[in-house]
Amino acid sequence: MRIFFRSPAGVSVFVVFSSDRKSMRIYNEIGAPSDLAYTAEARELLIEISRRGGYTGVDIDTLSESLNYLVHGAWYWDHLNPSSRDTNVLRKTMLLLLHQAFPRHVELTR
Repeated sequence: MRIFFRSPAGVSVFVVFSSDRKSMRIYNEIGAPSDLAYTAEARELLIEISRRGGYTGVDIDTLSESLNYLVHGAWYWDHLNPSSRDTNVLRKTMLLLLHQAFPRHVELTR
């Protein structure tokens, strides 16, 4: 399944059929559990950074979903436009978001 999503043609097929009710049921059975587990793990890491760092007022839900949107959006966009792929853009954007939430723990110069 992973190889399928690494090719632009595979992503195109996914996008075309993803709005189909039957395809969504298949995604919910096969893909959603790992996507949800990944999102939950990332959220728990953000909670841990916030707790250990003594950060208050960080909206973990919004930060977690924002990072999730970036990952999925980058995956989608990079597969549709493989020639314009620049992984540094995703990394830098995520660092900007994380630095805003956790300035003492995330440096922008990485």
